[in-house]
Amino acid sequence: MSLDRSFNEKAEMWSQDRAALALGMNCSHFRKKKKQLQEEGFPEVDHITKRYVAADVRAWIARRRKVRDPEAPPRQTISGTIETVPNISGAINYDSL
Repeated sequence: MSLDRSFNEKAEMWSQDRAALALGMNCSHFRKKKKQLQEEGFPEVDHITKRYVAADVRAWIARRRKVRDPEAPPRQTISGTIETVPNISGAINYDSL
């Protein structure tokens, strides 16, 4: 069995095994979920290299976050409003009632 170089920290193209690891799955589970993942926007393999673009996989994972990183700058949404970090302290925000 040959060495999978996509596990090198500098690799920008990932094998199926490495993409599965990024999702916390083993390769078998990844293959079973692949269609569902792609229906949810998970990137397909590059047609030339037959590997996943690491940045695309990372971006897909980042878009699935439910809570924004409080260190991130505010983002402007499509409607033009400014997105702020939600109140996650557990305290009631009476201004939003």
